[in-house]
Amino acid sequence: KYAEAAGADICNMSWGTALYSEALETVMRESDMLFVVAAGNSGNNNNSSPLYPASYFLDNMISVAYVTQSGELASDSNYGLSTVDIAAPGQDIFSTTVGGEFHYLSGSSMAAPVVSGVAALLYAQTDSLYPQNIKELLLQTLKPMDSLIGYIKYPGIIDAAQAVAAADVLSFDTVAPTLSAKTEYDETELLITLKTEDRGGSGICS
Repeated sequence: KYAEAAGADICNMSWGTALYSEALETVMRESDMLFVVAAGNSGNNNNSSPLYPASYFLDNMISVAYVTQSGELASDSNYGLSTVDIAAPGQDIFSTTVGGEFHYLSGSSMAAPVVSGVAALLYAQTDSLYPQNIKELLLQTLKPMDSLIGYIKYPGIIDAAQAVAAADVLSFDTVAPTLSAKTEYDETELLITLKTEDRGGSGICS
């Protein structure tokens, strides 16, 4: 909520827990941000051994496994045909570490920021974009990888060049939401029903 209030469009979540949190799932679902989350590094199937937030089913979230430099699913990367969306490079990534140093690190926590970075390129095209639309474009422009078939929902890795090249199909949210109220009386009680609709320019959010 703090990040969204500060104007963030993307939330990279390179962490996970086996403990389910309804509060976390709710606040993510109701957010206007795109969440890019690490699938985990236990070599587990997230379908049967859920890791959160990666195992939430949210339209504005992308769950990311990691592949080695040879394009294979890493032996310790989590996977899941219905719970992990896509993969990205995550082996020996040169990264910052606590204390202001740099080290080579591996894991889905390294892969998720790669997807976040490509998403940021798309957001940079213009304002007022739907996170669901960004997610859809990223998944549609991936680079297919036969080695990932049977492991993740969309067997491929993120493709920045293809995603940016296809950015002209992004839909913009230019229509304000509508709010209507209906009042009903039941003896001594007053019932007010509020109906909201936000289809914007893309027609995919309501």
